[in-house]
Amino acid sequence: MEVLGVNVSLAALLAVVGLVGCGSGVATQSPSAITSVGAHTSPSHSWMDPTAKAENLLYVSTFPFQGNPDVEVFSWGKRTLVGTLTGFDSPQHLCADKAGNVFIPDGGASQILEYAHGGTSPIATLHDTGHTPRACSADGVTGDLAVIDSGTGTGDVAIYRNASGNPTRHINTHFTTYEFCGYDDAGNLFVDGTNHLEHFLFAEIPKGSRFLTDVNLGGHVLKPGSVQWDGKYMAVGDEVGNMVYQFTIFGSTGTLQGRTDLDGGEGPVRQFWIPKFAKGIVNPQGRHLVAAQFHFSRFDAGDVGYWGYPGGGAAEHLIVGPDHPVGVTVSISTK
Repeated sequence: MEVLGVNVSLAALLAVVGLVGCGSGVATQSPSAITSVGAHTSPSHSWMDPTAKAENLLYVSTFPFQGNPDVEVFSWGKRTLVGTLTGFDSPQHLCADKAGNVFIPDGGASQILEYAHGGTSPIATLHDTGHTPRACSADGVTGDLAVIDSGTGTGDVAIYRNASGNPTRHINTHFTTYEFCGYDDAGNLFVDGTNHLEHFLFAEIPKGSRFLTDVNLGGHVLKPGSVQWDGKYMAVGDEVGNMVYQFTIFGSTGTLQGRTDLDGGEGPVRQFWIPKFAKGIVNPQGRHLVAAQFHFSRFDAGDVGYWGYPGGGAAEHLIVGPDHPVGVTVSISTK
């Protein structure tokens, strides 16, 4: 295993209690595997290495206990810091579209910011007035953007047609909270969350429908995590035990097809991302899943791990340095 370490300032995050859970199933990493590299501090303005646009990029949102939250950008292959985006109130769980554009839900500012691949200034801003956007998914079929709005009893799923304008809002009365969402390759949207007893729920908005209909996953998932199409199955994260389950969905039933265990690192996995590298773009490290491991402790900043997918097991790489990482996404270079 290879681990990249970066010394950063300690930070505080009291408001994130309701946004990012502690979870369980936290595995520890052998200290002998840690390699320290150069330190960096939180910049006062956004910056990006001019060569970054030619690389596949890993975006990591942070929610420090002290200082300002930001989004750090790493070379996917080298795992080195190549940029930082600043000026956010509380950047949450991230997503990217097939063109490499990155969407950053800023919950505290009630808006979703769109950045071009390797860009340092937003190219578009979606206003989510009166709501707290926390997660998103871009539809590769229609270009729509789905956004999860949080809030106990007041959340919803907002869908922005062509990732612009005002959204249509969707609810399911069985849901008390909405957590993550993900489109499949046919334009169907899947959402997870909990009911008033904090029991896991899963639902679908089929392409062309306005209704969020229940889907039974057989009780496999205990605590909601990321939802993403992996190219064959719907991958659904479970914060309990740091697992990702793969399902086929037919009507109102999900059938379990496999499970990926994510071992190693500091903290529970909430958001993961499975990069879909375009035809002709080589991923020298094979197929991977990357995940933010947020640790709700002033003294355990968490890390970002790389795992083989769907094999899982021990983390192959850890990036130690992002201060309390919350969200991750991978932007694919078209150069």
